[in-house]
Amino acid sequence: MTSEQRTEIPAGYTWKELPSVGRIPMPETWFFKEDSLHPFVRGFFISREQITAIEGVLAGTGGVISMERKTPKGFFETGLTLYVHSHASELFGRPPSLIAGGYIRGHDTLTPENDAVIEREGQLVVCKRFFSIGDKTSLGIKMPPKRFYVEATGNDNNDMLYMAIFENARRKMARRSKNRQGND
Repeated sequence: MTSEQRTEIPAGYTWKELPSVGRIPMPETWFFKEDSLHPFVRGFFISREQITAIEGVLAGTGGVISMERKTPKGFFETGLTLYVHSHASELFGRPPSLIAGGYIRGHDTLTPENDAVIEREGQLVVCKRFFSIGDKTSLGIKMPPKRFYVEATGNDNNDMLYMAIFENARRKMARRSKNRQGND
């Protein structure tokens, strides 16, 4: 979708332009951060909580990608992370379609909640899956249980890999569910 195309978005949202990606709807009260995580990797972060810095190491071997945070500054509970990898096969030693499929099939710290969905859409291989994680302590911070929706898209023709990760703390989802039940 180009910037010239106008599409209706819900009240309370605005369009956020992401260089080399396009635009996506973003809640008006949420925060945005863009960072270069590697010469071939851009990170875009849209979160409910303010992010002061993204400090981490992007590691990738054999199609497995992990973001290891060095400090608590980069954590948020609810939001979207989008990693855009150029030169993906050079970075990971495999074509983007295989990297996407490998990441979505298995992850060492997250528990899959459903079977992986892998679709071919023209030049793209799109892989989707829900994951969860229980209570975890990282960098001395107790992290709440979370649920993740991960969509990894590989384009072997232009050697690009896109990783979209939406995460939400389980306690917030449970609270909203109770509130909806009480309002019915």
